[in-house]
Amino acid sequence: MATRNRTEEYIQLRNMAQHNSNNNGDASSLLVDIEMNDNTKPKWVVAMEQIRDLERLIVDDHERLERTHQQRLKVQFGVDRDVEQEEKEIDALMVEISRRFKT
Repeated sequence: MATRNRTEEYIQLRNMAQHNSNNNGDASSLLVDIEMNDNTKPKWVVAMEQIRDLERLIVDDHERLERTHQQRLKVQFGVDRDVEQEEKEIDALMVEISRRFKT
């Protein structure tokens, strides 16, 4: 996935908007000051952070699923295993991953 760092451009635009609002005392400049506050992030940044968090959760769940599946496929003699429980765990992980994709 190709990405671009737009932080520098955002900071320049924010600084220009703040500078312009200091020169003009109208209501629109007040709105710009509120929208370009240092503590607020653009909506797309917040959305991307949420998507990245969700992606990390999916990757973690997928790794757990892969480990559980590999453990299930191992042949172990003389060891009592609850195969049914392992199958339920695999199914639950698959359902959870599917649910996260649909979110």
